Amino acid sequence: MAASKGYEILGVQEIDGRLETFVRVALPAECRIGTRAAAKIVHEEFKVRVAVKSGAFRDASAVRAIKRSRKKIGHKVTIIRERLFRLYTARTGKPPGKRKVDDEPMFYVIVNEFGDEKHEPESPLRSSLYDNERAVKVECSQAILRAINHPKVKAKK
Repeated sequence: MAASKGYEILGVQEIDGRLETFVRVALPAECRIGTRAAAKIVHEEFKVRVAVKSGAFRDASAVRAIKRSRKKIGHKVTIIRERLFRLYTARTGKPPGKRKVDDEPMFYVIVNEFGDEKHEPESPLRSSLYDNERAVKVECSQAILRAINHPKVKAKK
């Protein structure tokens, strides 16, 4: 059996530097911008779809960045629990119920999204995402194209 030979091909220093800049600087920055724009599309659709009883559920939603790490970049639409309870209490005059017999369940967000034995699921958050899947993909792909055309990555003529 013949021994295999390994080859290492190195690019020009300038190209290697631009690729490193692309991965380290341009791609994360543009992906953050793209995922935020995509999350805002989903958030606006969510605010239109959610059932308005007191308006607290709708107003407690926000677009937030996910926790930074080396592997993940992105944004999410989240319901801020403390804000939801504060708004609900202020608008209805009573805190959210903690028992099943109460009108408004303590886990209103979960019940609204997935349903329970008394309530059918409305799923405003999931349906907002699934119905806008194309727009979300367009925003993210545009972010990647912007990263490729980033001034620090482009070749100098």
